[in-house]
Amino acid sequence: MNAMNSTAFALYNPALLPPDVLLAEYTARRDLLETLLRVVRENERGKPPQHVILIGARGTGKTTTLWAVAHSIARDPELARAWQPVVFDEESRRVGDLADFWLESIRQWEFATHSDAGQAERLLNENPPELETQARQTFLAAVGRSGKRALLCIDNLNDIFASIHDPESQHRLRAFLMEDDRVMFLGAATQLFDAVTGLDQPFFDFFRRFELAPLSLAEMRAALLAMAAQCGNSQVRETIETRSGTIRTLHVLTGGNPRLIKTFYRLLAEGLRGDVRQDLERLIDEFTPYFKAILDALPMQQQRVIDAVALAWEPVEVASIARATRLPSNQVSAQLRNLTRSGLVVEAAGTPKRKTYLLSDRFSNIHYLMRHGRAARRRFDWFVLTLGALFPNPEQAEAIAGVAARTACAGEEGLRDTRDLLSSALTHAEDEQSRLGILHATFKATWDQETHDQLQRWLDLDLAKQHLPTAAGELDIMAFFAHMPRELRKKLGYNPENATWWYQLTDTLEAQKVWMLAEAAYRKAIELDPTSAYPWNGLGNLLQDHFDRYAEAEAAYRKAIELDPTSAYPWNGLGNLLKGHFDRYAEAEAAYRKAIELDPTYAHPWNGLGNLLKDHFDRYAEAEAAYRKAIELDPTYAYPWNGLGNLLKGHFDRYAEAEAAYRKAIELDPTVAYPWHNLGILLQNHLGRYAEAETAYRKAIELAPNYARPYSGLAKVLQRDSQRLGEARVVAGKGLLLDPAYGFARWMFTRLCQGEATSWREVLPTLADWCVSHPGEVAVFDFVVDGLIRLARLAGPVEVLNLLDGASDPQPFETVRDALFASGNREHLHRLAPERRVAVLEIMRRISEKPQANGVEKQQ
Repeated sequence: MNAMNSTAFALYNPALLPPDVLLAEYTARRDLLETLLRVVRENERGKPPQHVILIGARGTGKTTTLWAVAHSIARDPELARAWQPVVFDEESRRVGDLADFWLESIRQWEFATHSDAGQAERLLNENPPELETQARQTFLAAVGRSGKRALLCIDNLNDIFASIHDPESQHRLRAFLMEDDRVMFLGAATQLFDAVTGLDQPFFDFFRRFELAPLSLAEMRAALLAMAAQCGNSQVRETIETRSGTIRTLHVLTGGNPRLIKTFYRLLAEGLRGDVRQDLERLIDEFTPYFKAILDALPMQQQRVIDAVALAWEPVEVASIARATRLPSNQVSAQLRNLTRSGLVVEAAGTPKRKTYLLSDRFSNIHYLMRHGRAARRRFDWFVLTLGALFPNPEQAEAIAGVAARTACAGEEGLRDTRDLLSSALTHAEDEQSRLGILHATFKATWDQETHDQLQRWLDLDLAKQHLPTAAGELDIMAFFAHMPRELRKKLGYNPENATWWYQLTDTLEAQKVWMLAEAAYRKAIELDPTSAYPWNGLGNLLQDHFDRYAEAEAAYRKAIELDPTSAYPWNGLGNLLKGHFDRYAEAEAAYRKAIELDPTYAHPWNGLGNLLKDHFDRYAEAEAAYRKAIELDPTYAYPWNGLGNLLKGHFDRYAEAEAAYRKAIELDPTVAYPWHNLGILLQNHLGRYAEAETAYRKAIELAPNYARPYSGLAKVLQRDSQRLGEARVVAGKGLLLDPAYGFARWMFTRLCQGEATSWREVLPTLADWCVSHPGEVAVFDFVVDGLIRLARLAGPVEVLNLLDGASDPQPFETVRDALFASGNREHLHRLAPERRVAVLEIMRRISEKPQANGVEKQQ
């Protein structure tokens, strides 16, 4: 075990460090050490000695400097012959007056010289009248017998002088130190004090003063390298030499405080091995006595000001501190000046009139946040900020992810802790890329574990999206996969930097019908690999089939064709799009034939070509050949069987073959509704097998509840039985609302419901709104106007007027509204323009007609 580890860094008591270790580490203030040794050398015999005091805040290395001077003198043959260093205990509580000081000097001398004479205890037992004089003479006698001079190294010299509070005693001590060359003081204090700064004080301007400022970046770097050399740790040396950003941030974190620098060396040495959070918590715990001692020594108002500054984290103004502490601003300013002089607070950026303040080192701030920042979102700020200081990305992200993954396994409290930890990490990350790195590292650590199943309990998804607005789709996908089987996640792996991985995710997303997430996955795959045609083709299919974004779909297909002109798939998708949504039939045929040219074994474009030739070109023989070619190429493909059935039924009257084709399609894919619906039409209209037709329609509805057409067919079957007319009307209404543009649905509803006010009431509000969002559908608009007139006949104009007033936009039906209003107030007609009045009068005429009884109307 090396010296560094065996002494546990000796953070608070440098006396525990072996001289070799202490001096090897004491590199940053080497110039100061040489200056102090030179002062000692220059204190010649027979001349009044120069006495020295070191001023520096806690942790700046005062005690270490005293020991460095003592060890250096002991190692220098010339100085060792002339001087005996005597380092007092850091707290000398046995000193109450000048006599006690000389008694303590005896004790410390005997300890330093390994003497067990016990002269101080002897004098205490004798208690002579002139104890002060006797103790001083006893001390000097011991010094004289050694043949050396005494260098008294006294930490917290201000406490010694406060104990020797009698001015006469202080004058006697000053006179002795000025006249007797056998004793030199090398004192230290956290700040200047009245005994050495007061004009009327005996020790005013008595000491030569040295300020121990925080270490500069270069000095800190030298100190860390020295510790690495002492420990023989080449990894830390490499870290210091190569990770300049981490070292700069560490300097900000520690404020150049040597004690804190030494504290953080351990994390640099251990890196990210083990439980980083536990290591940091232990480090914080070790720091607590030191920081608590500093705070406890402050007056209460200064403690309150420190509290307000620390909890703010960002630089804070006087006004904000005054508001938090409810202290007057002038008192806050006065306490800030005191805290600044003592080195606990520093001025940050600001203006002379609006200064801002921070704790002098950020680690003290982090410590305070950990101990006192109890707000849920901030409970882990200390941890995140420390990691940010010590480790660059991606190590920082991996460290946070590792802690998050372990913590999330620790029950309910662990889930809450993980949520707060990640919230803090996202808040404090430098940029969006860093935030995304943290989340990806966490997802990777949990992806194939049970932990990922509970993602939405340990990650605030809304907060994550606020921080990562451009990655909202990615985050939703990760949350979705938390509900997928673990075996599936394990099979997929987690590789978010790989375009193919995102493309593979679309299979699961589309199978689960989460279309928006599928689009996000396609677009992520495209972002990561803009040269791949496959995601562009998949995106085209998605936009066409599930979003009705046809122009975007065409652009996606054409991009896929541009990237891979040899692929048949986008040509087939483009053919479907041009045929089904743009009525560009010649281009569609060219696209299908291009797909067939590129891949003659690909069945889908043959099926699409068959549909095109049958439905739009009346080239029925060619259509049959195309369907049969598709079936030949892929005998398991159900759709060409369905298309062939439609062709045989509708154009060749080959009903038995058509039934066989439909049933083959059903056999090949029992989950598709279309062949069931078409079979129902065949059985009803051509074979007279109505019960079987009803079964087929109901099966189609079961498979595709939002597919309108089988509802209308079923209604037609049901209306044959007068006992089932009520059910028929309900079914017809459902079909109409699902697809108002389907002409047969409108005809079937009118046939069954023309005289039923209840049925019209149920459909007209929805149909009116549908017309507003589909202004080009003239046939549907005319149907709705006819329905409004029918309902006005059946229930009266007032009811229909109220119905239109509740529509999302009644403006398209303004002429009908005028007619309804004028039916009760003919004066309204005089307010209308002549041409408008003609149309209104015609509608009023139709409203006044006697309602027809239910029955079969001829199709218009």
